[in-house]
Amino acid sequence: MGYQPGQPGLKRVKNNTDSTKSFVDLLTAVEIFETGSDTYKEEISGWFTAPASGKYRFLLSCDDGCNLYFNNETAYAGTPLEKRPNLKLIAKRGWSIGWRQYFYNKEEGQRSEWITLEKGKQYFMMAESTKFTNMDHLTVSLEIEPVDKISRHPKASRSMQQLALDQVNIFEEWRITVSSPDGGNYIINFLNPTTTPASLWQSDEISNTANAQTFKNKIMPYYQKFWKMWDLDVKRTMFTANGDITVDASQMVTITYTVTLKKLVNGFSVNAISVKKVTTASTFTIASPNNGGVQSSAPISGFYQITCTDPSGAPVISTDIKYDSSPVWIANALHKSMPFLTDKVEVLYDYKYAYWENGVSFMLHFTGLDYAPPVCQIHPSYTNAEPLTGNEPVAPSTKVIQEFGHTILFEPITLDFLTSDA
Repeated sequence: MGYQPGQPGLKRVKNNTDSTKSFVDLLTAVEIFETGSDTYKEEISGWFTAPASGKYRFLLSCDDGCNLYFNNETAYAGTPLEKRPNLKLIAKRGWSIGWRQYFYNKEEGQRSEWITLEKGKQYFMMAESTKFTNMDHLTVSLEIEPVDKISRHPKASRSMQQLALDQVNIFEEWRITVSSPDGGNYIINFLNPTTTPASLWQSDEISNTANAQTFKNKIMPYYQKFWKMWDLDVKRTMFTANGDITVDASQMVTITYTVTLKKLVNGFSVNAISVKKVTTASTFTIASPNNGGVQSSAPISGFYQITCTDPSGAPVISTDIKYDSSPVWIANALHKSMPFLTDKVEVLYDYKYAYWENGVSFMLHFTGLDYAPPVCQIHPSYTNAEPLTGNEPVAPSTKVIQEFGHTILFEPITLDFLTSDA
């Protein structure tokens, strides 16, 4: 969108870090998404008009890093475009975090303190964002207290609830110990249980003094291809002849690589592990998941339901929802069973669990309600022939992130509160 000072929205200035590209445009909300391999910095600035007198808190999330500045000492009643007042840093994020994830890291500076503002006054704000990798996002959202004057704004959220099915998770672990490592190479063999019959998978050659990241890179293709895992933990520990842990390679006589999965699996991720020596004379000791290692606890599987109260307070039960359903499918199940929530509830990932097999957790974001939001609970299905299973106990829970009547959330800050900078 073209940019002119004084328009509804915020001014964005984007510069590559090598100064080869620069442009200015207009944002209609304090939220951006970017892709591409270039590295750049962005500055978003303009005037925030307080829609009501009360307390305000600003929420910040981004990838990779971001800062939010605000001036509440020099308020204007008009639209001053010729002067930028002094700014104070009110929220910051030093590294990447998921989209709109500012409710789960309360101590990391992503939320401002409560700030008192006056209705109709304009306050200058500026957000900075830096992109280093292939994906980038920035969101600045807003909480307002009290809610009585603006609760029916079409972009206002009156409640946000977190629903979760939690369990005690034990992740699979296995180890390879190298005795008298000589820097030679070897290959790891996995007997793969996901094929019928079980098949042999071989890694590329690995140095027996490789660091943890290199070891991980060599085995990661197996877990990506056959187990749809995108990460795992590898710990490299060196020991002296006395069995003490050391960081001095000259004192090291054995190295142990400990692999811990981040996704629960049924059975074992490998039926057997062996080593093929290529250019090494070192000896190897293996603790596989089923022989000396740690077996994964049972992943969550089956179906659950959600019960929400209708406007009269009566409970209404959703259709069955499979454990790995996406937010879109969860929302469809709610709308199908609860027409009173059509266009009034959004389901969002909350990234509590990296995989659905580890646990189910998501956010219900209610908007456009002129009555108290429903109280919702998640629970195992009462009707499905495939009940919810996992590592008992599976504990249903509901956490009200924002209680009705306490604050109003604008996620992100909406266009009608913004005026672009000069």
